[in-house]
Amino acid sequence: MKDGGDKKWRGKVEWKVRGEWSAEQVWEMAGDFCGMGRWVPTLDKCERAAGEENTPGCVRYMEAGGKRADGRPARWVLEQLLDWAHQRYTYKMLDSGYGLTGYLATLELLVHANEAGHGHDDGHDDGHANVVVQWTFEVDPSTFFVTYQGFLAFFIATFERMMLSLEDALLHSTCIPNNSPPSSSTSM
Repeated sequence: MKDGGDKKWRGKVEWKVRGEWSAEQVWEMAGDFCGMGRWVPTLDKCERAAGEENTPGCVRYMEAGGKRADGRPARWVLEQLLDWAHQRYTYKMLDSGYGLTGYLATLELLVHANEAGHGHDDGHDDGHANVVVQWTFEVDPSTFFVTYQGFLAFFIATFERMMLSLEDALLHSTCIPNNSPPSSSTSM
């Protein structure tokens, strides 16, 4: 991670998804731009506000943290999808309760070979690779977070909570990890 100086704050965080999930299984959940509410339980709302699902121009609105005494959401963001391609999307924040400007981020899945040599460093998944979620950002310096380190701490904590929620959602989904045979049920 690096500090972009006084022009932009920039950073990158990565998370290796635990388990033998294929990139396609992870992307089915993480790649749905307006579907974060399915796997991030701290979101009170995540909905499409404009445009077509997972299509550049699509706008999502999210709320979290409950309501303030005046009924307004405690935390909210309005974000627009700029690019959505194979296991990668880029979006910008249009407005938020944080007062951030110039926020641009990319969420991308990377596939790395595991110890057995499966997977490809070129990003193609053979179903037996380590899947890494990478989130990069740039944002104008913020008076809300005061320092780059303050924003970075917030960004990392948010990312870690999201990735733990993603792993939990994968475990409780109907997806079957690559190294596990489908379970069979027997009735008596």
